[in-house]
Amino acid sequence: MGFFNFLGMEVFKIGQEFSKTILDSLNYSASPYHVVDLARRKLEAAGFKEIKESEPWSKLVPGSKFYLTRNLTSLLVFSIGEKFNPKTGNMKVLAAHTDSPAIKFSPNSKMIKSGYLQSAVQLYGGGLWYTWFDRDLTIAGKVTVRNPATKGLEAHLVHHKDALLRIPNLAIHFTRVYEKFEFNLETNLRPLFATEHAAKLAPFELGADSDIATHQHSAIVKLVAEDIKVDPGCIVDMDLNILDAQPGSFLGVHKEFISAPRLDNQLSCHCGTEAFVDLHTKTEFLKGDGDINIFVMFDHEEIGSKSPQGALSNFLMEITKRIFERTMCSPEAEEYYKASLRRSFLVSADTAHATNPNYADKHQEVHPVKMHGGVVIKTNFNLSYATDYVSSLLFKEIAKICGVPTQEFVVKCDSLCGTTVGPLLSTNTGIKTIDIGIGQFAMHSIREMCATTDIYYYYKMFMGFFAEYHKVDKKFLECQKTLTNYFTPVSYTHLRAHETEADLVCRLLLEKKKKK
Repeated sequence: MGFFNFLGMEVFKIGQEFSKTILDSLNYSASPYHVVDLARRKLEAAGFKEIKESEPWSKLVPGSKFYLTRNLTSLLVFSIGEKFNPKTGNMKVLAAHTDSPAIKFSPNSKMIKSGYLQSAVQLYGGGLWYTWFDRDLTIAGKVTVRNPATKGLEAHLVHHKDALLRIPNLAIHFTRVYEKFEFNLETNLRPLFATEHAAKLAPFELGADSDIATHQHSAIVKLVAEDIKVDPGCIVDMDLNILDAQPGSFLGVHKEFISAPRLDNQLSCHCGTEAFVDLHTKTEFLKGDGDINIFVMFDHEEIGSKSPQGALSNFLMEITKRIFERTMCSPEAEEYYKASLRRSFLVSADTAHATNPNYADKHQEVHPVKMHGGVVIKTNFNLSYATDYVSSLLFKEIAKICGVPTQEFVVKCDSLCGTTVGPLLSTNTGIKTIDIGIGQFAMHSIREMCATTDIYYYYKMFMGFFAEYHKVDKKFLECQKTLTNYFTPVSYTHLRAHETEADLVCRLLLEKKKKK
């Protein structure tokens, strides 16, 4: 009972209950296409209207709620507070990414070797690929179909639920290297799904006029066609990921963990979606809000974000600028937009590394990240994370108001540090930014693990960020004004030899005190 008393039984139960919703979302979201599709459905149900980049926008009025997508794998949703004034309003931005490391079908994936039907693959991102061996695997993604009536192209999502493929391991008897697992990324990661013998017993061949017959196995195409209920000959192309067939589930004696694929970074996407929807449907938030509220999910973070729908694209800047233009409908819009960037705040949400008890030496000992410990603030002075003193201070103040515990993550000096969309967005926009997450084990494995309470804290923190930021920012600005009035402006030419700017400030304070 000591554990539960420390954590708080009420919060523990709320975390478990809320995690059921997130687990359902994870099990649906088999690919970035599915993440965006689910978010669209929830936003539509909450009264958000779709707006398209490719069309002119009407005037946007306070109280508006819209969303838009790029390439069906990135999404931006925004609302305009009813008290929004473009001359004084801020932008509050929550950013995440929809993609995870994956094994993908190659454009020409059709292979037969040693009597087995296999698929040639490409590796997406930096996965722990050895965890894909000896797992029951399946397929999911987007399928492009030619409508036989209109001859137009249509997009369908597919997620085959049954176990379909497997990457078999090499028996121990064929290797003398027992201590470490070595394999070739090109030749040893090809999944198999049938024997030639079975394929001959159940023959199926696509017609000669099929767009896809020459580069994908007919059996796979037929299976996909059955799942999306179209004629196999109508399938033009497929963008398919290979993923774990086992759904995510609760784990542990107390059901306190979630074990699931793609926690990095679908946890941020789903918690962000739930928070944004609930904020606008279960509260009177917009009536008293004077800002632009944005939740954006980018694609391609795992491979560098260099795409039209990645964080290095013009997606965020282009849309936020258009929001200002269509809100003001004035030549001054761009000037006020630039001023707003300086007052705005961006939270980059991506999962963090919990301290693994079996590898505790891999973590900096004074910065342990504990499960159930709350939201993690990620700091790296080489700017692999965008967190700085100001953004960390503001975020911690919001967390206190929301009753959300925070903890700190710093990578060891002898370890490489991952990165996020945070530094990219803060560089492109100039918006003050913080990188946060919640602790998880086995990042980039085929299955990852986190704590249910932290999932709830994540959601609660997102709600609090949008609802409370303006209060905290106002206090911070008042504090800055007080400090500005206290210090006498000085020229940096007053610096003495070997004296830093910080030394100068301390010396001037001491001199001022002596004068008193």
